[in-house]
Amino acid sequence: MRLAQLAFGILIATQVMGVSAAELSTAPVNKFGAWAPWLGVAVYAIGIMLYFGPPTRFLPWLMAVLFAAYLGQFVTNIVFGSYASGFGGGFALMVFALAISLHPNTPRTAALLAPGFWLLVPGSIGLIGVTQLVGADGSAAVTVTLISMIAIALGLQTGLLLFRAVRQLGGLQKNG
Repeated sequence: MRLAQLAFGILIATQVMGVSAAELSTAPVNKFGAWAPWLGVAVYAIGIMLYFGPPTRFLPWLMAVLFAAYLGQFVTNIVFGSYASGFGGGFALMVFALAISLHPNTPRTAALLAPGFWLLVPGSIGLIGVTQLVGADGSAAVTVTLISMIAIALGLQTGLLLFRAVRQLGGLQKNG
């Protein structure tokens, strides 16, 4: 539902502002520099803290998980392309959140996964889906959204599977 709200909000904004489909581009545009998306991840983490109000000791763990998820998405996008980027981000998110949960006095895995998921979904869809929503091919936007969410889900499941396999083989033990 949140994803639909995001998509419709962008669609309405483009119509109100008079932006045509031809003016939108699927190419990433970053006028600030390579550091801007990384700063965006930090701002998002602070926003999560302000909105949900967890204890302040949650922030370093949240930042670590979000940066790991974004790094996984970033690297996978470079190596395999945008459609696979959600898989890499989901994989990194799951493995890192589970690894953090092995340490004492850390947040539960589920509390770290939810913000990471909402960081990855809009990022992996990007303007490809928005361009198709504004244009004539709205059904393709739904397909792109589904592919993105499935890629993230497969990355999460693969990360969970790998983490459990390593743990069963005795490679990881819970501390405390």
